[in-house]
Amino acid sequence: MKVKEGDWLADRSLKELKLRDEGVMVLGITRENGHYIGAPKGPSKIKPDDTLILDGRASAFDELDERKKGLAGDREHNAAVDQQKKISEAEKAEAEED
Repeated sequence: MKVKEGDWLADRSLKELKLRDEGVMVLGITRENGHYIGAPKGPSKIKPDDTLILDGRASAFDELDERKKGLAGDREHNAAVDQQKKISEAEKAEAEED
């Protein structure tokens, strides 16, 4: 995913974004200058023009790519966290049935 100026992700650290709560993991970051950060940690900051290598549901990536900065983006994040909790609970219940 390419990060653009004005994106909800831009200029924020992974710790601040809490993407794992949405079921999204950042596996790597490629900077505009070609520098690659593998397995980035919480303090790693996402910058405009970074390309993120992600793992998770494709629908979560689409929503994340459209999310804008500000309060509306924070509300969308909270809604995505709630949705991920429901998905995880359903998967757990299904696994227990097997």
